[in-house]
Amino acid sequence: ACPGIVKGGLIEFPLPSPCPMEFATLPEHFVDDITTVLLYIVRTSPDILNSVQNELAEIIDFLIVFVGSPHYIKNPYKRADMVE
Repeated sequence: ACPGIVKGGLIEFPLPSPCPMEFATLPEHFVDDITTVLLYIVRTSPDILNSVQNELAEIIDFLIVFVGSPHYIKNPYKRADMVE
């Protein structure tokens, strides 16, 4: 986790600007992979989501935080996929 974003296990708001180097160096396809898998599951087998609610909560927190932080994920198409 990025020390400037997560403190004591909780996300600090607003997120620091500029984006910390730890996050900025992550390849953009990580976000794309997460959204692609989630969209596939929702469209093909939404009942699976009931069995992974705890893990899903963390992913949803990730999506919500970074949709509202355009200086972290600059590609508007990636952010639109996160909303979908």
